Amino acid sequence: SGRIGADFQADAHIVETTMQRDGHALERGRADLVIASRDNMLAARFTATADGLTWNGATLDQAQLRITARAPLDLARYEAESAWRVGSVRSAQLNANQISGGVGGEAVAQDNTLAPRVWQGQLRLNASAFSAYGNALQSARFDARLDGEASNGRARWTLAGDDFAGLAMLAPRATASGELRFDLDGASSAEGGAQLALTNARLNADA
Repeated sequence: SGRIGADFQADAHIVETTMQRDGHALERGRADLVIASRDNMLAARFTATADGLTWNGATLDQAQLRITARAPLDLARYEAESAWRVGSVRSAQLNANQISGGVGGEAVAQDNTLAPRVWQGQLRLNASAFSAYGNALQSARFDARLDGEASNGRARWTLAGDDFAGLAMLAPRATASGELRFDLDGASSAEGGAQLALTNARLNADA
């Protein structure tokens, strides 16, 4: 209720729900959405939690999600961020424990469209234990920063963790970093490079 730009607020709630259908399942899921408009600004906040979620063969336990967004009424610029926390993820090729992370970004819109003229963003992801496709890492941390103009952009990322096991090797410490340049216009294209460092690495027993 209220007037947009002055004192508007609207709330929506999804009550606690448990359901299962076609290989997908939700256990005790619930969500809330708040949209507000004051001082000629628009803002929204979405929060959701679930004790369990199964989707396309992947199972998540104790999941929490928060998304916020903010923009002036003319939408000349906008920003959004999200954060999540998951107790565990299990699937055929990927397993992880105590996952947390977030992604955020902001952009200035083009004069005649909401498409971004310039933009920037960041991503972070942490896991106490992570394994995928035969590679495992403890206390894993991934960080990335992105920026660009219109459909052209650049990403710089780092990955670090302990007790690496993979590629027929074992190492008490692993770090990696890289850069990617991309163009999402038309056929899309990307190029980049990466480097991996394994501290005190040795071959495993199967090598």
